[in-house]
Amino acid sequence: ELTVDGHDVTVFERRSTIAEEASFATGALVAPGWTADWTASQRGLRMPWDSRLDEGLRLARLPGTGDWSWLWQWSQAGKGARLAQAHRHLHALLRYSQQRQLAITAERELDHDRSQGMLVLWRDERDAHQAQPALALLRETGIAFKLLDAAQARALEPALSAETRLAGAVELSGEGVANCREFALLLRAAAQSMGCRFEFDTRVEAIAPRTEGHAGIVVRAGGAANGAEHASRPFDGVVVCAGVLSADLLQPLGLRLPLRAVHGTSLSAAVREPLDAPLSAVLDARSGVSIARLGQRVRVAGGQTFGPVAGEPSKAALGRLYQVLADWFPGAVRLGGPRG
Repeated sequence: ELTVDGHDVTVFERRSTIAEEASFATGALVAPGWTADWTASQRGLRMPWDSRLDEGLRLARLPGTGDWSWLWQWSQAGKGARLAQAHRHLHALLRYSQQRQLAITAERELDHDRSQGMLVLWRDERDAHQAQPALALLRETGIAFKLLDAAQARALEPALSAETRLAGAVELSGEGVANCREFALLLRAAAQSMGCRFEFDTRVEAIAPRTEGHAGIVVRAGGAANGAEHASRPFDGVVVCAGVLSADLLQPLGLRLPLRAVHGTSLSAAVREPLDAPLSAVLDARSGVSIARLGQRVRVAGGQTFGPVAGEPSKAALGRLYQVLADWFPGAVRLGGPRG
């Protein structure tokens, strides 16, 4: 976007290419409205030993002293008017992001895995009842949806298992699924063709305050050992896109962002039988686990884990994903292959 607007842009990326971290294997859902609080349990805390399927913020370990304040503020933000206002802002951002994604895709004739529509699935009447505040917020924010009975939902997604009870569903129309990493790689190529520069294997160590009309950043190339050979680079402006690590970069400048890492889990598998796989995407309202079709692969994603986690997802986290996949689309994928 900055390059299109005529700016001279340099992107610093600590990895060897783009979209290798949080964007690598997302749930691929882009439909406005899917982020609504579909169940009351979404704001509940789950202890590390809790094995319940329903959604909530799971603790990787018991929180440290500094974490309890953040968790308290997080829980309070999930109540009443504050939650509704937060979702209004989030839905507005999602709607704008989707509009830009569609416009750029059309303007640049980008070809990536995508599909239309998604379903939010209710296992029983309790799920449907808990979703009523979310539906009211969708109506207020002007997000289109349709309420479906079980037969109508199965007509849109014929491979849904008949063995799993389905009380009804919410259909979110429009663009429902997009391959985030594929789209990001296409954007990089388009930006480079317009003159945007990418410096990979380069870590931003610090942001210097603006002096003499310029802001500065301190970077370290991947070949520099133990932080040696730092280089300071002047720019007219700096846009920070470092996720939760943004807090560390901005704190020396007097900006204290209340950010904590919350990790999700995903798995990808090749389609075994197309007739047994989803046509687009579904979201299991109770667990918060999504199942999306990306070409000849299926992406299953969900869960919220607070605190440090190991490099590999836990067996419990993966087990929840496999369980929800087996509930709704048994036999859809070939299991036992590499994850990605």
